[in-house]
Amino acid sequence: MSILGVLFALAVYAVATFLSVLFSEKGKATFGVVGVLITMYSVKIVSGLKEELEFLRYTSFFYYFDTGAALVKTEYQDWAILVFALTIIIFSLLALVRFKKRDIAV
Repeated sequence: MSILGVLFALAVYAVATFLSVLFSEKGKATFGVVGVLITMYSVKIVSGLKEELEFLRYTSFFYYFDTGAALVKTEYQDWAILVFALTIIIFSLLALVRFKKRDIAV
């Protein structure tokens, strides 16, 4: 299994955890994560079709996760690992800070 696949999954998990902490309802958090993933995939597709929008491709996880190279050839770019690692760290810390500030009835 590719390390990039694991980092991709953990980055999505970190974003999902942050949105789960942000919203109090399960449905809103799920809808938010699915919406973020669909938007990222759409941005990757649209940025590949129009040269004027090529700069948007860097905002999508799917740009950094080249499935063919990562899963079949186990090749990856070093900066892709950096992007996923920073995403995991930033969103995990944001979730932790937000969770500590949350009121929990005992």
